[in-house]
Amino acid sequence: MVRLLNAAVMPREGIYISRAITAREYAEAVRAANAAGALVSYIGYPETARLIEDLTGVPIQVSRDSTPVEDGDVLLVARLQYRVAHPSLKGRMLTSLDDYEFFRVEYHEHDRQIKSA
Repeated sequence: MVRLLNAAVMPREGIYISRAITAREYAEAVRAANAAGALVSYIGYPETARLIEDLTGVPIQVSRDSTPVEDGDVLLVARLQYRVAHPSLKGRMLTSLDDYEFFRVEYHEHDRQIKSA
């Protein structure tokens, strides 16, 4: 499964292999996962969902659900490069693609022979 996140989280004990990627690589990964029917959004803010939709052309659902992870999942993270100064503005700020950094994170339940993300 490929899970979209707007924060780098580790919701479960295990091994997380994280690699910074470009916005283009992120968009390609989102489109490929969507085409394969393997994409689930845990993007918690409408503004972030809109930005990802604009970047990828893929409709992105807003979800405040907890993020489950299973062995072999890929987490595609689009997160702000800075903390919001006033928490009351979180999710309501107008941001641009330049405000975000992107990561591909591979999750594994335990140490075993693991391919690099």
